[in-house]
Amino acid sequence: MITRDDIRRACDMIRPYLRRTPVVQLDLTGPVTHKLEQLQCAGSFKARGAGTNLLLRDVPPAGVAAASGGNHGVAVTYAAHLLASRPGSSCPPCPPRPRSSTFVSWRTW
Repeated sequence: MITRDDIRRACDMIRPYLRRTPVVQLDLTGPVTHKLEQLQCAGSFKARGAGTNLLLRDVPPAGVAAASGGNHGVAVTYAAHLLASRPGSSCPPCPPRPRSSTFVSWRTW
């Protein structure tokens, strides 16, 4: 079972690598709270899980790979890039243009 202490440890571990994203309150037809995770460096909350996962493991010299051209692939590639591991993502043949440039900028193979 994951405890609050486990979550605190993971938060402390990944804090240097991620942005602290804002929480905003809106009152539309009632109060709505939004956590703006799209402002995260990798564009989604998935950077938290990918970063924690890589920090908790011994990454082999060959690096890491994600079979995703979406948020998961971007997050794994970003985390590997930050941690100086060899990142790789297996993308669909025609990922959306913003995704293509993201993968290229973080030197995926």
